[in-house]
Amino acid sequence: MKICGIDLAAHDAIVVVLDGTRASWKVISSEIRKVSLLDDEDSGQVRAFQNAVSALVKHHGVHRIVIKKRGKKGKFAGGPISFKMEGLIQLIDTCEVVLLSPQTIATVSKLYLNAVPTELKQYQRDAFFTALAGLENK
Repeated sequence: MKICGIDLAAHDAIVVVLDGTRASWKVISSEIRKVSLLDDEDSGQVRAFQNAVSALVKHHGVHRIVIKKRGKKGKFAGGPISFKMEGLIQLIDTCEVVLLSPQTIATVSKLYLNAVPTELKQYQRDAFFTALAGLENK
């Protein structure tokens, strides 16, 4: 199963695509590591953001998108732009979209802490663990 893990940070959707199961997976190489929405009030940029994520999903044949949930209130609440990006991603109808809690992702990251591929950038770690948590455990 191909899965795209997404970590929403500020105005960026940081992505990692994996293929396989949690026991046996590989990173799908992609030139796109993040998709940005710099001006969420410009409808052209909003459409471009959704089209870019949709194109990435179609290009790699992704079956499931997994997004790391952000808090809606409190100290670690997500910003308004990240919620808009989340909604745009959820509207992509070519694959399943799932939200995972940070606690679930943290549990998986502890088990696979030394498994982070060297080809990923440091800022892609959370997206990698989000994708890994979304893979089936078979």
